[in-house]
Amino acid sequence: VGGDSSSKNRTTALETLAMTALTLNCFKHRQPSLSTPAARAVEHIAGSQRSDGSFGGNVATTALVLRVLYCTDVTAVSASGTPRWSRNRALAYVARQQRPDGSFDGDVLTTARVLQALSCGRSPDIPTVLVR
Repeated sequence: VGGDSSSKNRTTALETLAMTALTLNCFKHRQPSLSTPAARAVEHIAGSQRSDGSFGGNVATTALVLRVLYCTDVTAVSASGTPRWSRNRALAYVARQQRPDGSFDGDVLTTARVLQALSCGRSPDIPTVLVR
């Protein structure tokens, strides 16, 4: 019944790390010592993008990770000039997952995650994901 359990475990770990990064980011202004662990978590997340543009291989995890990357202001290019992640590939992946009825995965929670992520974004391309 559905897929490789190690892949599911990696996806769950990525989602847990993403939620942890969001939480640390919320508190790092009050507790500066949280800045380093928050930055490390976000760096790891940014480097986990798959070749299809997704994070975790599904739209729900990709939306959560996009929200983290947008909300923590992670640039797509590192200080050395190497790409960390591709916003365009991630948005294209999300757009490909949208169903004719406008939902994502036919699921309210997944659709809500996508809408949350897109509302955090700063890209002029974002509205095109939602327009059908």
